[in-house]
Amino acid sequence: MSKWKDVLIMRILCLNPPFKTEHGRFSRTSRSPAITKSGTIYYPIWLCYVVGVLEDDGHEVKIIDSCAYSYDMTVTISKIKEFKPEISVLDTSTPSIYSDIKAGEEIKKLFPDSFVILMGTHTTALPEETLNISNYIDGIAIGEADYIVKSLAKTLSRADMNRLQSDISYRNEVLSKIDGLAYCCGGTIIKNKKMDLIDDIDKLPFVSKVYKKHIDTKKYFFAASDYPEIQIMTSRGCIAQCTFCVYPQTVHGLKYRTRSARNIADEFEWIVKNMPEIREIGIEDDTFTGNQKKGN
Repeated sequence: MSKWKDVLIMRILCLNPPFKTEHGRFSRTSRSPAITKSGTIYYPIWLCYVVGVLEDDGHEVKIIDSCAYSYDMTVTISKIKEFKPEISVLDTSTPSIYSDIKAGEEIKKLFPDSFVILMGTHTTALPEETLNISNYIDGIAIGEADYIVKSLAKTLSRADMNRLQSDISYRNEVLSKIDGLAYCCGGTIIKNKKMDLIDDIDKLPFVSKVYKKHIDTKKYFFAASDYPEIQIMTSRGCIAQCTFCVYPQTVHGLKYRTRSARNIADEFEWIVKNMPEIREIGIEDDTFTGNQKKGN
């Protein structure tokens, strides 16, 4: 842990865990997570937004996308060993949840003081059930993880990480301050009050900048797009309550929020100037036409 300006910097791992690598590349962030016949593999977009928010706060962040890079658990863990994370953020999905938890367990065994937190649709829908599966998982970000993990990092940067694991009273004192967090404390699962949805999503970093810095865009593919393509977000949430649509019903909520036209155009311009290899920009919104004036 070191200092940057007035912020205590932490080493934070953001992991898209491996799942059935021997059978192909698992697209965890797809609306229906799967190993597809078309070879479609989505960007870990929501994990990358977390990366951008953490880096804006000055933290040292490493993202490993084991699915896109076809890393099995052994290779994944070997790369994590080099980084020695103080916080480990793992994306999850329903098909892969037991494997995702196994990845968290392996990290915790290597680095007992590392705080292992899960995010995603499955864990948001079933936080208590998920935490009951394993004692190695420290917490769950319920809903939009961006500012939950930001708050966690700020709080833990000033905490005694060893005492956090061994002192139940101290653990509860520290973790109870973080909105949107569910965690285990002395065999009891505690759910803090919800973190408010992010109203001004213009304040979020351009996810394209995270892609540019951390991952190889040629590792990602969408069968209906030109290659290579990129995926960004221009809004979050949806007022509809369709039972088949997982993200607004779990993570992004039923409140529709949009980026400003200027902010969207600025990211498009940044992509054109800085990522000339990109041939198509995909907009991964819950509903693009929730506000029809947005497109005018």
